Amino acid sequence: MDADSPPRKRNAAESRARILSAAQQAFAEIGYSQAGIREIAAIAGVSSTLLLRYYGSKAGFADYLAGVLVHFDIAIHPPAMVQLALGDAKAREIAAKVTQEHNVRPLAAWLGPPDAEARALKILILATGYLTYARQLTITPS
Repeated sequence: MDADSPPRKRNAAESRARILSAAQQAFAEIGYSQAGIREIAAIAGVSSTLLLRYYGSKAGFADYLAGVLVHFDIAIHPPAMVQLALGDAKAREIAAKVTQEHNVRPLAAWLGPPDAEARALKILILATGYLTYARQLTITPS
């Protein structure tokens, strides 16, 4: 860089979006336990230091990303991320917590008695199965 040129400004929102996209790609393709901060940062084109500055730790970052899963306007692959989370205790804990808080409880409240949570869980299981086929295998019903 030329000594007279001004330093390049970072676009924080753009960097965060690239990091989220890179993390969901890594978590969906290789799973939480195999995806490291350095790999995610490399995919995003940022330093691992910047990633940690924004999200604190891999667990903190995964918790934040899991919360983003409930926003349908973001192109992510939750079924693959959840399935790959099963092999890692911390990822499984995060996935279970987010699923309970953001899917089961709100759906159960909407359904109402009797057995609202049990019915909500059954609906979620069916929806997850459908999403796995529709998004991951791109099989659509006729």
